[in-house]
Amino acid sequence: LDIQRNALSNDQKSKNLMIGVSTTLCNLGYLHRCLKMHQNVAVVLEEALDLQQRVLSQTHPTILATIDNLANAFLWNGEYLHAIRYYGEIILMLEKMDTTPMKYQTEAETYYKISRAYRKQNKFEVELEKLQHALQAVREINNSVGTEEEEEKKSNSLEFHILNDIRRCQEDLRTKQLNRSFEEDDYI
Repeated sequence: LDIQRNALSNDQKSKNLMIGVSTTLCNLGYLHRCLKMHQNVAVVLEEALDLQQRVLSQTHPTILATIDNLANAFLWNGEYLHAIRYYGEIILMLEKMDTTPMKYQTEAETYYKISRAYRKQNKFEVELEKLQHALQAVREINNSVGTEEEEEKKSNSLEFHILNDIRRCQEDLRTKQLNRSFEEDDYI
């Protein structure tokens, strides 16, 4: 990495060097993740993303993957607002892409991850909203003409998890509402 950075400092416009350094940084981020060093993951992936955005189109799959990994790192580290912000970037990027089963799959997975971040903050109303977006995207996959068997299996599995989380979220909202009722009764 140091050798690549040094070479890049001597030739700052080299797209090949930028991609090479960003790939090394992504690999380093993966290594840090495996070692559960989540704070380091975010640092190296932010640097990789900066390089990628200089040379690749904004909807390039590599950029989407790096942003997703970066958001995941923030989620694992308990930095939910940063995670939600990066997941939101993915959603905005997906809006610019053509409609395909893969787009809907990524959208469903991203909304599902956003819902997890809101669950960690006990924001069940927003969690439920994001789960409903995820479910809608999964159903778009299932409605797509010519959906490949593998994509359908992935979406059905995700749909199962989303539906379970929707039920759990609705139960949590009812419990929250009951607790508020009991608290109000205590004050009367």
